[in-house]
Amino acid sequence: MEHFGKMAFLTYLGFVANFCADMLILTLPEMQDEFEFSDTSYGTYVALGAISHGLFIILVSYYIRKYSPFQIAAATALLSSAGDLILVFLPKSLSGYLIAIAILFKTSIYTQFIYRSVMLDNYAPFDFRARIIATSYIASCFGGGLGFIIASAVDWRIAHLISFFVEISICIWALALEPDILHSEKNLNLNPRQFYQLFMTKFTAPRTILFIIMLPYTSSIVDTTILYIIKYTEDVFDMDENSAAFYSVIPYFFGLLSGQIIFSITVDRIKKQYESERDSIATRRAMFELVLLIVCICFSVVAVCYIWFYFAQTLEEFVIINCIAMACSYGAPTVVTQIWSVAQDLSDAMVAILGIVHALEIAVLSVSWGIMLDSGIGYRDTAICINLTSLVSVASLYWLRFSAGDMCLGYEGHEKLTEMSVSETPT
Repeated sequence: MEHFGKMAFLTYLGFVANFCADMLILTLPEMQDEFEFSDTSYGTYVALGAISHGLFIILVSYYIRKYSPFQIAAATALLSSAGDLILVFLPKSLSGYLIAIAILFKTSIYTQFIYRSVMLDNYAPFDFRARIIATSYIASCFGGGLGFIIASAVDWRIAHLISFFVEISICIWALALEPDILHSEKNLNLNPRQFYQLFMTKFTAPRTILFIIMLPYTSSIVDTTILYIIKYTEDVFDMDENSAAFYSVIPYFFGLLSGQIIFSITVDRIKKQYESERDSIATRRAMFELVLLIVCICFSVVAVCYIWFYFAQTLEEFVIINCIAMACSYGAPTVVTQIWSVAQDLSDAMVAILGIVHALEIAVLSVSWGIMLDSGIGYRDTAICINLTSLVSVASLYWLRFSAGDMCLGYEGHEKLTEMSVSETPT
């Protein structure tokens, strides 16, 4: 397959990003125990990571049009490795400030999903694109699993030292690849004002705004719950931290693996219906409407399962419900829904803005978790209050799919970014 090396790099990048992310998820509660900061502070650290993630998304989505995605991957991996070094040598006297700085640095590598979309649209064969995405996510699953195992087996400082060397490896590989610039040469002269006009011109219609806010919201609830799931399990089912981590991890990895197998099979079957049209705008339009419907169904199951958490009385029931929720969450074809919601040269911009919204939603939800827990509300009650809001997201997505209106976001009257002028007035 052409560009096999670059697709292998993309798969390993997903492995490394989840390796580092899941290791941080498991070691952050250990830091809380050692440095004795409150649940509100815990939620604030998570929110800081989400906000800094959003800021990095803006920077990466701008510079991806001027530099090679491999150069950006190397830079973000290097910055993330600096965050790991800070955690390795973290002194107790400055722990509050340095944990915040380390988290800020480490979130940079999570922006890999932006250049993943660019590389998929440019390098991955159309017929095998869904399988490549699924393979990348399965690699991410194993990366996360290895991160959990290492973080559980060794001291949290040693875990971050290992993470440091893993990130250095992706940095070296990225610098060894040919630094292709995937957008038009005209993008080299793109200034921030034109980049701002891109978003204001293409992504400000009311239906588009609703889509941007509501598509990632259920995933935001899932990702925020994952950050608290160990403590939730420990508190609700009265067990030690290691046992809670074990029973919390099983659904997560089951969901990643089974969900991506479902995702790959589903999307490949969808594409077979449009083989003759290949990657045309008409194809993307039709497939977008179909995958959005699948996302609605998957997120409906997730919402029901997360509300069911409140009524789960046994650990076995909780694990089964969580497995179903994780499989539907990670099996929902949100990646291709984002990519196919707009014309090809806007896919990275749409993925970027959805990533920013996703990060901000996680920040708000994390702070809400922390405040509610510190105010004396239990884990079970906090979870049901937050999880009920997922119904709003699901209902909104169904309304967008079945109500009258243009569901081809960004297609009608589409102009390529390279044809935009500074004087163009946003509409």
